[in-house]
Order: sequence, then structure tokens, then C-alpha cells
Amino acid sequence: MTSVLLRHIPWLYTCNDRDELIEQAYVHVVDDLVAAIGREPCPIAGADAVHDLTGCIVVPGLINLHHHFFQSVTRAIPLGQRATALDWLYASYPIWAELDEDAMYWSCLTASAELLLSGATTSADHSYYHPGGGDTMIAQQVRAVAEAGLRLHLVRGCMPTIEGDLEARLQPVMGERVRALLDDDEDLVARVERDVRRHHDSAPRAMLRLALGPTGVTYARPDYMRAFAALGETYGCGLHTHYLPREQERRRALDLVGMSPLAFLRASGWLRPGSWFAHCPRAVG
Repeated sequence: MTSVLLRHIPWLYTCNDRDELIEQAYVHVVDDLVAAIGREPCPIAGADAVHDLTGCIVVPGLINLHHHFFQSVTRAIPLGQRATALDWLYASYPIWAELDEDAMYWSCLTASAELLLSGATTSADHSYYHPGGGDTMIAQQVRAVAEAGLRLHLVRGCMPTIEGDLEARLQPVMGERVRALLDDDEDLVARVERDVRRHHDSAPRAMLRLALGPTGVTYARPDYMRAFAALGETYGCGLHTHYLPREQERRRALDLVGMSPLAFLRASGWLRPGSWFAHCPRAVG
């Protein structure tokens, strides 16, 4: 058993049900769990490590609900600055197609460091692009985040379809390589399941858990949505994807699956505890 004692904290924001702020506080941590908090003078005699936090503010670690770690190495591409979403992706995909294991490692280490320095101690990373099939890329991501010490909910994603008209726009730039951006093969679900079995930790206080979800709702491949929901149910994994149903997407859903986007998510088993969605406004269908 190891213990850490944080003392002489001017302000401790607990984020508890009473929204309590404690002045001149202490925190006692035992085996990485908060065992006690209170006001000075601290009644605890000692600990393995004691830190004087005079002049500091202590708050619970922040939780980041959506990220793309692999994109950290391409944030400053001039063509993508101040661009619309599709134009930014148009500028980015040819570069992302060149990602290798080394780039993935450093990108994920950079993202983890940025989050930790901002006060985030847990992050969900929607890791949907895995050139080369995914196994080695995910291993590099797991290694980098573990070295940084960030708690990770890794959303093991995929990209069965590409946004808007980007495939046609990218064809003159990338040629046949544009098809390599897509995950559209028979063993995709089996590969995703292998990664879940290899990396997902369902134990209490786990530092690495997996969730599942493609980059967007795949009306053109509804079997993927149902398969990921089934895997999530089997292994206790969350479900996550981008969901912002504009009018064009509503029409596409009606054409391809005969129902609204929200009805499709419900029919596919995605509207359940443990699912969360990025960028969506409230109550859109």
C-alpha cells in the first residue's frame, strides 16, 4: 500500500453533489484512490510522500470526451487553416495516408501531454483511421498513452465510408491510393474484435478500455453498425461515433435504410447506456 498526502491547499474544489469548495484543505490518496479530504489541520500523521500545495488550486482531473490523437501531427497544415470541415479533410487525408507507426506514436504522445498539461487525466480518443489494418497502429497508440500516464478510453474505430464528395475530389490528388483510406473488407469486424480482446480492460480503475464505432453512421453499411453494437454488448464496450444529421444525411438515411438517422441508431442497438456521440445537437433525428 502506498499513500500520498497533499497539504495546505488554499482552495480544493470537490465537484461533489454539494458543489463544495474547501479552503485550507488536505487530500489523502491511498493506492491511487482518494481516501480522505478535509480542512487543515490534517489529522493524518504521515504518508509515503507529502506535498505542500501552498499557492495552488486543486480540482478533479478533467475528462475529455472526444479526440483524434493521430491528427496531432497535422494541426498546422496551412491549406487546412480556416477551412470548412470538408476542405480541411481534403487537405489532411493525403497526409494521413502516409502515417506510419513512428508518426502514430509521437502524435499520441503529443496529444496525451497536451491533455495532461491542460488538467485532463482521462480522454476518449476516436481512433478511426488505421493504415495497414490497425493492429500495429493501435499498439503504438496504447504504448504512447501508457508512457504519458493518461487514462484512455480508446474508441477502436474504422472508416468504411468517406465524407461527402471527398472520394471524387481526392481521386486526382491520390489516385488509387484513395481507396486505401477506407476499411471495407470482410474481416474488419474480426480485426476489431481481436483488438478488443487484446486491449480492453473491464476491471475497476482500469487505465485502458475500448469503445467501438466508425467515423460516422454508416447507412451504406448498416451491418457494421449492428456488428459493433453486438460486440459492445458482448465485451462491455461503449459505442461512439460522429452524429450530426444534416438534411442531406436525413435524405441519405431514408434512401439507404428507409428510416430517419435516429430511428436507424435505435434499430441498430446504438441508443443504449454506454453510447455517446460527437458534435450532435440535442434531440436531432
